[in-house]
Amino acid sequence: MVTRKELKESFKKSGNIVIVGASLAGLRAAEVLRKEEFKGQITVIGDEPYEPYDRPRSLNRC
Repeated sequence: MVTRKELKESFKKSGNIVIVGASLAGLRAAEVLRKEEFKGQITVIGDEPYEPYDRPRSLNRC
């Protein structure tokens, strides 16, 4: 029987992930996967009319 840990390690090496939405959140998800050593294929799908960007933090927080 395959353990949960073995399955997770196997998926990190050869799994495929599709992220729907190429917004900043979608790209951050892909970045986190790589940071957590995911080695499989990551596909980001989106139809946003512009590239993702970081919005500057507001200086006037309420």
